[in-house]
Amino acid sequence: MDGDPWRLPTLRIQRLQEAVKARRISSAHAQSLLAGPTPVSLDSVAGLLEGPDASPHDRDTSQRLRGMAEMVRNLSAAHDRRWADQRQQEREAAAEQKRQAIAIAEAELLRRGVIPIPNPQKAA
Repeated sequence: MDGDPWRLPTLRIQRLQEAVKARRISSAHAQSLLAGPTPVSLDSVAGLLEGPDASPHDRDTSQRLRGMAEMVRNLSAAHDRRWADQRQQEREAAAEQKRQAIAIAEAELLRRGVIPIPNPQKAA
């Protein structure tokens, strides 16, 4: 793959079609793996439906699309916060494991006499 960003969506669709054809996944599953509408695309369509000559139905649809766009934004922001919180917890857990491993190693070195036992009176 050459990394061309315009080729990636087409290649993804092609691979999903191949998987459905080979019966590795269902067509419903493949459909669920495709990208859905983005807040920007929903807002764009909503903007096309608005205007001075828009029908009440089009204005209503536009408002619903803008509401959906806001919902997608909120869900994305919540997901990003959850991911950041999880990543922070993982970092903290890794740091704690490292501290514990160092403490265990230092205790073992002290026990074997490899490093001298610190004398608190000399430090003062």
